[in-house]
Amino acid sequence: IKLADRLHNMQTIEFLKREKQIRMATETENLFIPIAERIGVRKLRSELQALTFKCLHPEEYKALKTEIVRKLTKRKEGVDNIEKKMKRMLSRNGIECKIIGWPEHTYSVYKKMNNQIQDISNVYTLMLYRVIVPTVDDCYRTLGLLHKVFNPVPSQIKDHIAMPKPNMYQ
Repeated sequence: IKLADRLHNMQTIEFLKREKQIRMATETENLFIPIAERIGVRKLRSELQALTFKCLHPEEYKALKTEIVRKLTKRKEGVDNIEKKMKRMLSRNGIECKIIGWPEHTYSVYKKMNNQIQDISNVYTLMLYRVIVPTVDDCYRTLGLLHKVFNPVPSQIKDHIAMPKPNMYQ
């Protein structure tokens, strides 16, 4: 309930004085976002991150958001085809799956750029896909099949089956 209340507060933060906005956004970043991450409320965490980033770094947020939209619009046809191509390939290989795609959140791109000291042209994950399959064997078969078609970027591959995330996402 407190996380939902904080989300509402962050959604209406523009009506507060700038000093209070900064204090609330900083508290959200340091306390509420880690709690949301820890209990696995990814969508809520992402919304809080975006609102906090927008409040604390408005110029960077606006510039990055514009650039991400520009790049995704430029790649839209390719992005749409990737999901269809994955679904077809896995189906032909007898793997039942559900594929969910979404654009990377602005805050995550910003964090990657700052942590890895690079510009947006070097950020590979502007569009993310989650492929859900029934078994662990299907998961590794799927990964192998996808790597045959899409060149993996070694530093970007994460095996959350063998090594679950701290929030136990697997």
